[in-house]
Amino acid sequence: MAKTANIHYAVDPWKITENGFDEKYSRVGESIFSLGNESIGVRGCFDEGGSVDSLRGAYINGVYELVDIERSYRGIVDKVHFMIPAADWLDTAISVDGEALDLGRASCSDFVRELDLRTGLLKRSFIWKTAGGKELKLRFERFLDMVNRERAYQRITFEALNFTGEVRIESGLSFNVTHEGRKTCFWNETICVTDRGSMAIQARTTRSGQEVFAGAAVSLPECAAVERGERSVRLCADVRLVERVPYTFEKHAVILFDGSEGNELFERGQKALMVKPQIDTRDGARVVASRSGLTTPCIFMEELTGEIAREYDCILVDEA
Repeated sequence: MAKTANIHYAVDPWKITENGFDEKYSRVGESIFSLGNESIGVRGCFDEGGSVDSLRGAYINGVYELVDIERSYRGIVDKVHFMIPAADWLDTAISVDGEALDLGRASCSDFVRELDLRTGLLKRSFIWKTAGGKELKLRFERFLDMVNRERAYQRITFEALNFTGEVRIESGLSFNVTHEGRKTCFWNETICVTDRGSMAIQARTTRSGQEVFAGAAVSLPECAAVERGERSVRLCADVRLVERVPYTFEKHAVILFDGSEGNELFERGQKALMVKPQIDTRDGARVVASRSGLTTPCIFMEELTGEIAREYDCILVDEA
């Protein structure tokens, strides 16, 4: 009897599309919907995590760890080297009325996931129906910069379909990541800093001694709270949604590994250009101030050219 293929993904010359979520394909989907730019690689795991069977991982070219192995006789290697997951820059938690978004348990419909091979943009959308009957449409987008390969981007669009109310958004950076095969986290945190709308964390591998910087600017309200965890940090805020009015959250991340370490790496990772609209004069004409009283010089958004922007690893824009 002839065999027939079970076609789970739609056929298209330039797009990989998944219509409907089937947990049996979760790990396969994470492989198929992976992104990479020769420096950063990330599996197509769900931003919000959850109970879905998953091999979550974001990786950096050249970052590895090593462990000792028993030698059976002279001439055989006594160490093994292997790649390990690095900073999880997609770390996200979303909840409504205390109910966390988890596609392994939640009721959802209209699930579509699509990777456009022309643009490198990964999109995922669905409608989440909470236990209380609220319907929230979510659209996730992510991509990696192919020119400035230390940069990664995440966007989440929320649209309340049948209610007006709050959604809790938690966005973080985490080195508290476990190598699945060895059931171990191979990172030790060295530096962690947060400020209004931004966070940065740096960690060092336990044995190979490699350091990686991870920083991100997020578009959460100024009142966002800071949550510190083991080798991780999050900014958290309750955002009010108005029925049928989309709200967009964005995260611009820098994941830097260049062989440097300590303060030198952190300062290079933190190298940023502060930009604000020309109409914003609350802190002075060319100054941005934080709630803690720190200030830094800036330029106006209207003066920002492509030539200037290319000199920086990250651009933080202060809203008017």
